[in-house]
Amino acid sequence: MSLTNVETEVATKLEEIQTLQSRVEELEQEVSLAQKKLSEMEFLKRKVELKNVELTNTNVDLDLEKTTVQKALIEKDSLLQEAILKGPVNTSLAEQIPKISNKSEVIEGNKGLKKGNKITNPKTTLESPYSLFFQNHSYEFPTRYAKEPRDGTTPYETLPHGYG
Repeated sequence: MSLTNVETEVATKLEEIQTLQSRVEELEQEVSLAQKKLSEMEFLKRKVELKNVELTNTNVDLDLEKTTVQKALIEKDSLLQEAILKGPVNTSLAEQIPKISNKSEVIEGNKGLKKGNKITNPKTTLESPYSLFFQNHSYEFPTRYAKEPRDGTTPYETLPHGYG
């Protein structure tokens, strides 16, 4: 082998080495880009999983609320049917039940009634559609007991908004 042949062969091998090094750098960049995309995909996957859990929890909450509302409606309907079946005494009550919120309730029940007093159905005539609503209602401001009279004459005060 001659010196020229060896030099040519070395030059060829150096070019091959440089080409391979360039290819290695390109492959390293591709690997880095692929790892970055994989990381983004894993992040999005976790985000979707969290959203799925959140929606599942919301769905469970809505199912519980639906069940509660259905029970309240069934109870209201059964009370309405019971009131209708008891006859004309409860007819006006049966007409009012759909208008009453399911959150309304009697506070302390009949604890405030004296012995011998009973709750009765008053005889009313339906001359006005509001006759049942305005029956036995006071038009005065409610009062509450004050700690000390302000002017020394009244032991109570009247609130302007009507609540004591």
